[in-house]
Amino acid sequence: MIKVIRVGWLIVLVSAAFFAVAAQTQYPARAVRLIVPYPPGGGTPAHLAGKLFKHMTGMKMVHVPYKGRGPSVIALLSGEVSLAFATTPSVIGHVKSDRLHAIAVTTERRSVSAADLPTIGEVGVPGYNVGSWYGLLAPACTAATTAWRTRPKRRIGSA
Repeated sequence: MIKVIRVGWLIVLVSAAFFAVAAQTQYPARAVRLIVPYPPGGGTPAHLAGKLFKHMTGMKMVHVPYKGRGPSVIALLSGEVSLAFATTPSVIGHVKSDRLHAIAVTTERRSVSAADLPTIGEVGVPGYNVGSWYGLLAPACTAATTAWRTRPKRRIGSA
């Protein structure tokens, strides 16, 4: 029997993000099945995206940890690593300037902001879907009325 434990209230979902699989422009892979290394830091959503990819494909990949997204993108640009599971904002400028090549997005649907990029599922790994989200949470012991009152009166980002 599974016991469900409420750990808290989600007051508001602040943002949601997806990742792009980015590679050096000279990297031979133009399809996900040819990808080998990935450089996110340990335990981050991008690291777990790479681990899931490795598990679902059975590929041998080497995890190269960095102290943040910035150093891993610099390592990708300099040729220290060949590929990264990276947040789209951290690599999209380099993709647009042809310094990096984006191979796919990690979500199950194409992104509106990167509609030309296929999903990992479309290029050979069906069922792969990874993203992350950020929210404001309250402890489970918070009264429902307090949690409800704390919610924003309007959508964040709306006028």
